[in-house]
Amino acid sequence: MSACWPPPGCSTASFQEQLDVSTPRAWEPAAAAYRYATDRLAVDPAETLLVAVHPWDVDGARRAGFGGGETPVVAREIQEFVHVVG
Repeated sequence: MSACWPPPGCSTASFQEQLDVSTPRAWEPAAAAYRYATDRLAVDPAETLLVAVHPWDVDGARRAGFGGGETPVVAREIQEFVHVVG
């Protein structure tokens, strides 16, 4: 995990695991990055939700079958994102 995790004021006491992409050696939006998490936690991707602010995370989670293809998005007003090509 990076040196900036957890963010100031955030407790990790409620988390079961802290995962990053260094183990699967796959980065979002590759399905392997998301499947690593569901495999590690032994959960069905269709019963897993990823809440994200980046379009590539939303796209990757949908392609990995998270939430049965439904992924919540946190809307925030910032600069334009790079278009995700499918």
